This record gives sequence, C-alpha cells and structure tokens, in this order.
Amino acid sequence: MPVLIDDMENELSSGRHANMQPIIGIFIGALNDWPVEILSIEDYLAQLELFIQTTATKETLEAALTTLNFKTEAWKVESITQLLELYLYYDAQLSVQAILEDVKSKINL
Repeated sequence: MPVLIDDMENELSSGRHANMQPIIGIFIGALNDWPVEILSIEDYLAQLELFIQTTATKETLEAALTTLNFKTEAWKVESITQLLELYLYYDAQLSVQAILEDVKSKINL
C-alpha cells in the first residue's frame, strides 16, 4: 500500500514515534521540494530513481547533485539535498528504499 504524503504529515503532527519525527520530516520536505506534484513516497522514489537512473543511495544522490544546474534545477537540488540528511540517521550503504521500509515498519504506515 502506498504511503501518501498526507499520511506522513498526519504522523508527523501526531507527535507519536518521537525518534522517527526528524526522518519523517526529511521525507516530507524532499517530496514537497520535487518539481512536480507527488502524492506518495513510492511515486517520488520512482521518479527520483528514473531521474538518477539507478537505485537511490547516499553515493548516487551525491553523484546526481554534481550533474544538476543549481539555477535551473533548484527544486531537484533541494529535494536531493534533504534526502541526504537521512544518512545522519542511517548507514551510508542503505538505499533510500531500505530506509523507507524501516520507517514504515516502525510507525506502521
């Protein structure tokens, strides 16, 4: 079942799972900054991975940033930069999808 941005926003505002709040906030921020409207985190990851042409990991996200024009693709830059903040909480070898699965399992989304 897809995780809608509304579900994540509701979880964030609920105050439950305090240890997961920063991570949920990162996902919400990244989704909101992507240049096209997205309703679910799964759709976002699909668009992101289509754009970077590989699995989203810390390494591939950092590589993608080097290819972007910061003036004309500022929304993508901001979105990817926010996602990189996930690696303050997770091992750099994990994919964004693996991080999402961990979050979903911990907060029952």
